[in-house]
Amino acid sequence: MYLSIIILPLLGSIVSGFFGRKVGVRGAQIITCSCVIVTTILALLAFVEVGFNNIPVTINLFRWIDSEWFNIIWGFQFDALTVSMLIPVLIISSLVHIYSIGYMSNDPRSINLVGFRRITLNKRRLGPFKSHSQKRYYSNRPILEGKNFYEWLSGLADSEGSFIILKKQDGYRFQFQIHLHIDDLKMLLFIQSTLAIGKVNVGISSASFTVSGAKDMVKILDIFSEYTLNSHKFLNFINFKKAFEVYTSSRLKTQDTLDKVESLRLEMNSLRVDFTLPSSHSIRITPYWFLGFVEGDGSFYIRKGFAVSFNIAQSAKDLILMEAVKDYLNNLAGSLKNRVELDGAVKLSYKKSSNMIYLIIHRSDYISQILIPFFDSLTWQSKKELDYLDWKTIFKLRNLGLHYTDEGVKVLNSILEGMNNNRLTTSGVTITAEQRETLKRDVARLLEGPSNFEIKEDGRILIKSLNKYYSNKAKIRLELVDDKGETIKSFVSAVDCAKFLKVSKMTISLKLRNGKPILFDNKLVSIKKSLYMPL
Repeated sequence: MYLSIIILPLLGSIVSGFFGRKVGVRGAQIITCSCVIVTTILALLAFVEVGFNNIPVTINLFRWIDSEWFNIIWGFQFDALTVSMLIPVLIISSLVHIYSIGYMSNDPRSINLVGFRRITLNKRRLGPFKSHSQKRYYSNRPILEGKNFYEWLSGLADSEGSFIILKKQDGYRFQFQIHLHIDDLKMLLFIQSTLAIGKVNVGISSASFTVSGAKDMVKILDIFSEYTLNSHKFLNFINFKKAFEVYTSSRLKTQDTLDKVESLRLEMNSLRVDFTLPSSHSIRITPYWFLGFVEGDGSFYIRKGFAVSFNIAQSAKDLILMEAVKDYLNNLAGSLKNRVELDGAVKLSYKKSSNMIYLIIHRSDYISQILIPFFDSLTWQSKKELDYLDWKTIFKLRNLGLHYTDEGVKVLNSILEGMNNNRLTTSGVTITAEQRETLKRDVARLLEGPSNFEIKEDGRILIKSLNKYYSNKAKIRLELVDDKGETIKSFVSAVDCAKFLKVSKMTISLKLRNGKPILFDNKLVSIKKSLYMPL
């Protein structure tokens, strides 16, 4: 019994630490908690036997020094003081272990909590360039794979990737690394599993995916040679690739070889002074490159009055890239520019003090018609999807005018308390599962309820909760809606709508008043007013 008090906690730690991935999170929790609880029970029995009965227990393991009159024995002695200290320590430890099951339920380090503070997940060799079936982390959409995956990885590398040449006493070491917050550990594991190369290192507050082996590095170079980077990191990649090829081209590392590698290394990363992209390099932005870029450097920001804004911040070194991103987002509108004025929705701003370029979108029409449908069509991988979903919810609640009601403000503030940096497990902000479920129900009820805006016949907008009219510039947009409630086309005026349907303006006004459908493209559609408030 007394030896079990010592062995059981150690056994639980070893099993969860070394074999945690085999027994799983639930298995590790059961094993460690069981060991600590059983140890606590045994300690209580020992306390009764030793403390109450005042019978010290000595367990001799083996002799260390045995020299006539001088003897030293290895062993354990349980006296009244020892068992008295065991009780509070083990009871508190048991409670902490049990509490941590719920508290760390969404933490990817839950196995580590009961084993090690730091682990390294070994390289998994599953074959080159294969995509393996994985469970999505934050949505039910299909897994990201194939060409889309590599374009997404390229965008993520443009924002968070690093090409590093480490100078060692015996030569050079080449590394590709993506370093993120610990909460994005699952995304890094997804990258490792899909590429079937590299390793994932986990720290207290961060995690990184690292590729360093020569064979694995060849795969990384092949990927980014085909799916080229768009930022100034492309220049680092070119030097990195040249240095790697020079260094690995021969087994004998001559001084000339070492000098060439060193010369290339000294023109990379923080040591680089020329950021001019070669004329042969073209910036190619695709939906999934952009998603990867956003998952690294995008920001879903809430401004004063719960107005939403989407931002991307980059060093001024990448001005050309940011201009290309701006053009790409403007082009997403396509034919929409013919029905709603969207020019100027995507803006660039330069901040001289930090030498940063900011891409900013806060126009509600662009957000609702372009940005949200675009992001909804993609398969996210990082925790930033949760911030996007909260951001989208705030946008919907605000469009209903619920930020003018007490209940709406309460719900909006509750969403803000749990998004962006407040969502991080290292933030110190604790939101229970019950609180999140309550908030989810409140949001659903408000979104299903009536709007706090009322559109009058003269076009003015009444804020019902305040019983006064909206003072900012507001516009009414006409929408052509099918029988499923989906918008077919939008118009900034009744005249535009009439021209499109080839009817008179009076017909449009009549359909708006009586709510009756109109025939369009051999099917009945409705004409409805919708509120548009440029922010």
